[in-house]
This record gives sequence, C-alpha cells and structure tokens, in this order.
Amino acid sequence: MTRAPSVTHVDVELPYLLAITVFNVPALALAAVAIVLALVRPLPQRVRGLLVAAGVLLAVSRIGNTAWQAYIPTLLRDRSASDFALLNSSVFTVFAILELVGMALLVAAAFTGRSNVYVP
Repeated sequence: MTRAPSVTHVDVELPYLLAITVFNVPALALAAVAIVLALVRPLPQRVRGLLVAAGVLLAVSRIGNTAWQAYIPTLLRDRSASDFALLNSSVFTVFAILELVGMALLVAAAFTGRSNVYVP
C-alpha cells in the first residue's frame, strides 16, 4: 500500500497568499495613484493634503489587511477559536475604519476647491 503524498505547509499557504495579495492590489493601486497625483499635478494645497492623507490611509489599510490575512493561518494554530474571533473582528474593524476614512478623504479631495457655479 502506498501512502498519499503529504501536503506541506508551503503548498497550502502559497495559493492563499497569492489570492489575498491579488485581492488587495486594486486598492493599493488606487492609493498609489492618489499619492502620485497629489505630488505631480499642480493642485491647491488643501486638495494636495487630502489626496496624500487619503492615499496614505488607504495604503496602510491595505498593507495591514494583507499582512493580517497572511498571519491568520499561523494565528489559528496558536489560539483558541474565541480568542481568534475577538482579535480578528477587532483588527478588521480597525482596517475598515481606516479604509472608510481614506475613501472619505478621497471624495473630499474631489470636491474641495470647487466654486459654486449654478448650471441651469
């Protein structure tokens, strides 16, 4: 009788890490575009500040989210289910708030500095 080949830790985690990285790339690209536009284009100072702040918050949120999701398999082996659930929901809440504030700043940057022009 032959034994089935064992699945190593790396074989299981590599597709998982690739999936979470690909999932977070669009938001990281948005953050990078916001920062680059803020630094390259001639913009009013308030708009520039809002864009840079939005880009930084979105980048921190997504990089932290990716790192946290990569750490989850290790965390599941080391903690009980109730500890993990509380810690996981707390961390994801923080990242969700960071992303919400970053998106709000991005929208605020789009509308800051516009004049009140009535279009019939």
